Amino acid sequence: MDLSNKRVLITGAGGFIGSHIVESLLSDLSIPNSHILALSRKRGKLDHILHKDQINFVPCDLLDQEKISQTVVDFNPHIIFHMASQPDASEGFQQSVDTVDVNIQGTINLLDAFTKSNNPEVIVYGDSAKVYGTNAVPYSSKTPVGPNSSYAISKIAGWEYAKLFGNLHGFNAVSVRPTLVYGARQPLNLIKFVINCALRGDKSITLDGGLQTRAPLYIDDAVDAYLLSLEHAYSVHGSVINVSGAEELSVQLIANTIIDMMKADTSIIINQQKIRPTEMQRSYSDISEAKAMIGWSPKFNLSDGLKVLIDELVIAA
Repeated sequence: MDLSNKRVLITGAGGFIGSHIVESLLSDLSIPNSHILALSRKRGKLDHILHKDQINFVPCDLLDQEKISQTVVDFNPHIIFHMASQPDASEGFQQSVDTVDVNIQGTINLLDAFTKSNNPEVIVYGDSAKVYGTNAVPYSSKTPVGPNSSYAISKIAGWEYAKLFGNLHGFNAVSVRPTLVYGARQPLNLIKFVINCALRGDKSITLDGGLQTRAPLYIDDAVDAYLLSLEHAYSVHGSVINVSGAEELSVQLIANTIIDMMKADTSIIINQQKIRPTEMQRSYSDISEAKAMIGWSPKFNLSDGLKVLIDELVIAA
């Protein structure tokens, strides 16, 4: 898809993946910077991007229906990357309410605003493999959803609304469902937690569980999946693109790989008795489908991605 004459809006632009999508779009010299709008409640991780004075940024909460409607209509985007989301967290009443507010009502507000713009063409929905819960791996187009958390339920609902609005109003919708994404500017997760412990010189690290599996996906590969989903949006409208790293690895093995690469004097202790009720026991995808649908496959293996991330965090420390 030729983006030179397209206006692109990114919600959640101040977040981890959103800021990397903004950065990638800004590096595309065929797209005028004025055609890229970064939307987020706060600048957040956008402040880490070079040439930040060139970022067209509007602070906006998706729950502010009047402002989001006016902002979208004024910018008149052809394309939206919808990355804004209430993250997964410990279950409770407030988490349930927050996920409904942000991930469902906020998505509806955005979709309604998109229909009021002049040229809605594509929405790329930032989904999550967590919607599969404890269902069998590898995830594919045939895998049913099996949410076991408020977050997962809300992400499913948001995607269903994106498809509905797209079908009713004539724009394309595609979902990208990544597994564990890691890389520069990431929030605290397993990988960053272990790196931080090693940098502090901790002698031991106790993991909640350890036998669970993940297929870590490096941020550059994740961004490629989002951009390729946009490029092929017309042919994959209404489809889910499952993406992950190429290898299914245990959490314990991932942690030990980090410790070995950092040459840290740290032991990994697993605690199988301390696993939260909404934990996914296995997580990875059949990436052959993504290759067939949008021509995507990961370029980074775990060691390659970790080397880049560890080097950056060591320098920052």
